[in-house]
Amino acid sequence: MNENFNLKRLQTICRYGSYCIIVIMALLLLLAFVVAILLFSPESWQEIIDSGIPEPEIIPIMIILITTSIIMLLVLAIVYKLMKAISKERTPFTIKNVKYIKSISILILIAGLAVPVLENLVMKIAYPEAESSISINFFMVLAAIAMYCLSLVFQYGVYLQNESDQTL
Repeated sequence: MNENFNLKRLQTICRYGSYCIIVIMALLLLLAFVVAILLFSPESWQEIIDSGIPEPEIIPIMIILITTSIIMLLVLAIVYKLMKAISKERTPFTIKNVKYIKSISILILIAGLAVPVLENLVMKIAYPEAESSISINFFMVLAAIAMYCLSLVFQYGVYLQNESDQTL
């Protein structure tokens, strides 16, 4: 009875959490749309150049922002799917949820490793004479490792759930 109550609470939290994720994603997409409109208007482009940011640096900055935003939206979309799945299943320990958590860990790892490499590459193309260095975000790498470990815990939970179901 107590386990069922905790599952119901988890399902309720995940259901409301999935609604919050949808709102956050909609706001981020709206913000991205507004920023894109502002950035691609000729007046805004001229204001950016007049502000002192060198023109060759604007495009690399935009590429990095777009890449980071896409990764963030993908993580939010997978978190939404995970919460939706947990809110509907009779157990959170399913292979589908394990795959969602592993996907999140991979995207976080990409954000921590690939985005700095991309940033370095884009800046090297924009400024070939400049010195370059890659600054890996170790917090993101540690978060990716933690998420991967969590996926392994869920995978073990799937095994235990299957064992329990077969015993009954």
